[in-house]
Amino acid sequence: MSPEEIITTAVLVAVLALSAYFLLVRDARGTPPGLPRHQGEYTASRPLLLVDRDGHPLPQWGALDTLAVVLIVVVGAFAAQVAAFVVLGVATAIVDPGFDIETWLDTPTGVSSFHVIFWAVEVGGPLLYLRARGYAFDRFTFGFRPTRFGYALGIWIATMFGCYLVIPATYTSLVEAYELFELPRQEVVEPFGLTWGGFVIALITVAIATPFVEEFLFRGVIHRGLEKRLGFFLAAIASSTIFALAHLPHWGLMPILFSIGFGFALMLRVTGSLWLPIAGHFVVNTVAVIVNFRELF
Repeated sequence: MSPEEIITTAVLVAVLALSAYFLLVRDARGTPPGLPRHQGEYTASRPLLLVDRDGHPLPQWGALDTLAVVLIVVVGAFAAQVAAFVVLGVATAIVDPGFDIETWLDTPTGVSSFHVIFWAVEVGGPLLYLRARGYAFDRFTFGFRPTRFGYALGIWIATMFGCYLVIPATYTSLVEAYELFELPRQEVVEPFGLTWGGFVIALITVAIATPFVEEFLFRGVIHRGLEKRLGFFLAAIASSTIFALAHLPHWGLMPILFSIGFGFALMLRVTGSLWLPIAGHFVVNTVAVIVNFRELF
């Protein structure tokens, strides 16, 4: 690994460790996990706090709040990207006018930097909005809760088999048999480089961090908010569609991504734990990374 790849890897690991600590271990206000964040009396504008049997707040946000979260993430991601380019442009003009930003963006460091920016928007945006609305929540509200291992493993295997293997394989076979169109391939190697350092960075970025962030957003916030208003089936369809659209422009992969997203929502519904969708997402992305870097092995 080059010095740049080593530094990038170390920074990514540090970001992941700090994020996990503040999101899963320490409440943002310094209160122990599980305690409601909402302060003050619950009035007509602040609905009665509903908790589960362990005393953790249940999701209070609904469909309109979920729509607001989606808009915040989309607009926030665009604004953050523009701001990053402006800051980089000004900084390089002052420090090193010869620095090529576009070339840097094609390096593992550049790609990882923008991943971190998007993670901050995808996690920070919803949390700030829900707090501004006065909703009580903790890590359990989003599904970060333990579940029975044997039971969860059975559900996970069955769902992954159907939604990640059978349905995508059937769809792929039909497309290829009738020559409808050429299925696109999600390219992972190009931005990270076909090196062992690039493989490690891609594994951390794509296979480990991305599943955690995306499952928090799409299942923990979006699906759970829609489910409260629409019920499981319609909420799963809506959240899985949003999940698939977020991976554009790969239109040919939309049915596969929808199937996977629906399976992740089903895992959350049956077990109540977000860790199963995260594990499933980890497997899906890890397979994609390994396949893309197979020439190294």
